[in-house]
Amino acid sequence: MTFNYEHVFQAYDRIKKHLKPTPLEESFYQGDLNRRYFFKLESFQRAKTFKIRGALNKMMTLSEEEKTKALPPFLQVTTVVL
Repeated sequence: MTFNYEHVFQAYDRIKKHLKPTPLEESFYQGDLNRRYFFKLESFQRAKTFKIRGALNKMMTLSEEEKTKALPPFLQVTTVVL
């Protein structure tokens, strides 16, 4: 499978209502007059994890058969609601 920007936009549309926006903070120590660096503070997510977006997107794109094989029973019910 090739990966392109459309895949990113589709994933964003799937997961955006389930996650709160994470702030960007500018670095005080990196960068210069020509370049600024920002950190995306994923630690503000409820799960306090950097992988929550990818995991949620993957769960939301599983087929019904994949859900029954790949997810424990307590998550199978949750993914139907998603």
